Amino acid sequence: MLGITLVPLQTSPLIADTSLPLPNGRAWLIISDPIWMMGISLAMTHIEQIGEWQERTKSNVLVDGTFQYLKWNDVVRENSSLLNKEYTFRIVCPTKSLVIHGVRFSYMLLPAGKREDIDYSCENISGSDGIFNLAGARQIMRRLNMEESNKKLRRYIAGRRGDLQGWVFGQTLGEPSCSYYVFAKPLINKESCITMGQDFFDLAGFDEYVRFNLLTPPDVLEEIATGSPIKPG
Repeated sequence: MLGITLVPLQTSPLIADTSLPLPNGRAWLIISDPIWMMGISLAMTHIEQIGEWQERTKSNVLVDGTFQYLKWNDVVRENSSLLNKEYTFRIVCPTKSLVIHGVRFSYMLLPAGKREDIDYSCENISGSDGIFNLAGARQIMRRLNMEESNKKLRRYIAGRRGDLQGWVFGQTLGEPSCSYYVFAKPLINKESCITMGQDFFDLAGFDEYVRFNLLTPPDVLEEIATGSPIKPG
């Protein structure tokens, strides 16, 4: 809609200690932190590399931080928040932080001088929001700003990973630590359910992996796990 052509930098996710092939000149970079369908935050090595490139070229970085603030531990700071705020646009989705569906609410942290441009684009592409979502957004932020915030939820998700690994899925791609997704090798019968593999995420070389939702209800997992190892306990 904005006439922007996207050029992928690589077909491998940023989970290894590799160097990004960033352009030499000024450009826009769109990154996902965390890599949401894998539940992995970008490493500081990549954040530092992007930050150095950003300073050198004065390039803008758009961070899809949909699942930021859904880390399984109690570390609050997001590494991508350390990027130059003059050139960084960071999207956060509080409804994902509380696993709420129905209410739609995200916000963007951005340079003050760019707010009118972003507002103009959003108004013309998606239109104004409704009072229901606005009221829901206020309630959500009240909850997240409490001392307890979403700690119980994050701990529950971390526990679900332990419950399901070895029963529903085996090896994960990287070490997940946030969101409620993992990218892993299935131990269940893939033919008994709809899966999302590498093709859905513009990856290559990971054809044995599919995305798993850690919050899938246990009775649903029991139904689709035909032929899988018996659930322990």
